Amino acid sequence: MANTKKKTNFEFHLQNIKKLDNDWRFLEKIPNFPYKNPNFYYSRGDNSGWWMAIKQTAFRGYITAYLSILGKVSDRKLYFIDPLSSYGLVRVTKNQGKDRFTFPGTSINAELISNRKKKGFDGFYINDLKPTERKILNERMLSIKNYYKSNSEINIDLSNDRIDSNKWLIDTMRVIDEENSFYHCLIIIDNQAMDIYYDTIQQVREISEFSDVIITFQDANIARAVPSGTPKIKKFFGCEIPTDTKDPRKVLCNIYCSQLSKVNLPKIQKMKVASENKFYYTLLFCCRQKATGKWFKIIKYYNDERFKNFTDRDQKRMWDIKEGKQLSLTHDWN
Repeated sequence: MANTKKKTNFEFHLQNIKKLDNDWRFLEKIPNFPYKNPNFYYSRGDNSGWWMAIKQTAFRGYITAYLSILGKVSDRKLYFIDPLSSYGLVRVTKNQGKDRFTFPGTSINAELISNRKKKGFDGFYINDLKPTERKILNERMLSIKNYYKSNSEINIDLSNDRIDSNKWLIDTMRVIDEENSFYHCLIIIDNQAMDIYYDTIQQVREISEFSDVIITFQDANIARAVPSGTPKIKKFFGCEIPTDTKDPRKVLCNIYCSQLSKVNLPKIQKMKVASENKFYYTLLFCCRQKATGKWFKIIKYYNDERFKNFTDRDQKRMWDIKEGKQLSLTHDWN
């Protein structure tokens, strides 16, 4: 009889950081995978950005559940769309750079998971404003594709142009809609600076309702931007936000979710990703009203149980445990 004992939260987090690290080690060994240039990673300052591993763990869990459920219909095409990709690899450090944790970013995680499923994504549409990021990510994703002998298409513009992701996302959805009669898309919008506007999401939904959208809502950064009255605020929200909005951190995410419901994205599961210094952002997992959204359950489970009170400080400690620098983690987890 199989062992069905539930993992403790400690075991869960240690396993996930090991999975991210193992996939990085795996990528290093893929023939022709470009990884040696230290500049071709998305990174922050020393001791910063460790919450990005939490975000990627959530994305990985969601993508796995998404493909397991939607992949059961053989004649439905599945597409992955990332309009804000960067290099596809993340690197964080601490202890003056002596401790270094490298792991796959959003698009590469999606490709790795896809190739390990019975039915994965039929195509990947990836963009970044900067041509260098696009070209490096294209090489990395093609290396993975060739290693697995995958039939999935990798669609990345290799021109030297700076490509606005708003126009690109709308054009991409039009291409997919014109070429397919039965399809579904997973769009991950990893906003760092309100890059994808509300009007863009509205147009995407008008082209096709058959898509899930994951949006990184930067609660703290957006709250700080509101008093400035920058026009970008209105473009991002699709409505006026008064510069004197009270308690913006408490209300802005709800306003944004209300706006999303107007474009038939009313089912939203939230997951907060936090640092020990109280900086945080919210991952919004959105789908249409008529969708069953069975794959949503994994995020509710993460938010309510696995990542409740879990911060970047805990992530750093889990890294130390994995590296053998710390033997245990004092926490009130079960």
